[in-house]
Amino acid sequence: MTALQSAPAIAPAIEPNATGAAANAGVSAIADTGDWKSSLPDDLKADPSLATIKDIPSLAKGYVSAQKMVGAKGLIVPGKDAKPEEVSAFYTALGRPEKADGYKVPTENMPEGVELRPDLLAKAYPEFHALGITEQQAAGLLRLQAHMAHGEVQAQAQAKQQQIQTNIAAVKKDWGNAFEEKDRLATLALTTAGGDELVALVKGHPELATNPMFLNAMAKLGKEFAQDEIKGGGHRTGFAMSPSEAAGALAMKKNDTEFMKAYRDNSHPDHSAAVAEMNKLYAAKNPQEPNA
Repeated sequence: MTALQSAPAIAPAIEPNATGAAANAGVSAIADTGDWKSSLPDDLKADPSLATIKDIPSLAKGYVSAQKMVGAKGLIVPGKDAKPEEVSAFYTALGRPEKADGYKVPTENMPEGVELRPDLLAKAYPEFHALGITEQQAAGLLRLQAHMAHGEVQAQAQAKQQQIQTNIAAVKKDWGNAFEEKDRLATLALTTAGGDELVALVKGHPELATNPMFLNAMAKLGKEFAQDEIKGGGHRTGFAMSPSEAAGALAMKKNDTEFMKAYRDNSHPDHSAAVAEMNKLYAAKNPQEPNA
């Protein structure tokens, strides 16, 4: 037997077909040291992003999570130093139109009766494009704007109608039993001053047509016109009073010494006339109340 034949066999460190713990001995050795970054280049060892990663399984887990975060399209958000063309390509990949005129006004779930102004859209689209807004996002913004505008129009219409009803109630309360006559006088003033066209114009603006200050002014002017007609024709000698006018007339009567003597003295020859006049004024002052 030769020396070589008699020499003991040297077993390999890892058998070619070994399995189990022996096969993973090399990897385990690295993991057991606790310094899995020892085999990395120096620039990677010092990278802050690896500072919190304790072992290779943690590294693998982080990589898988990062891949999921990238997205189905494999998009990567451009950094602060990215070139304009890189940012533009990113926006386009997300769904931004190639050009600003590629945006369209949505037709679904839009409020009825609202049309977005073309001139404003022409200004908005370039801004959308510059900001990288996608077609879907732009449609959502336009739809939101349309619904907000519709809500504002409805609120204004409701407030307008409420103001009209408030005006009418105030005028009716102020004019009392003289309402119909003063309404005719106000119409007379408008017709005399501007004809049917002016009447139609005022009626086309309900806030003005029911405004107490405007109606009182027109009724006063109409009374002047009517008095001119009376002087010429001699058909009427008086007008119905509003509660406020009646209150003023009552105050004047109460300060009239001679009138009040006739009103209080049953034997005075003018007593009946004075009582009738006071009753008429009280009825005009308090149209819903019994005479005082």
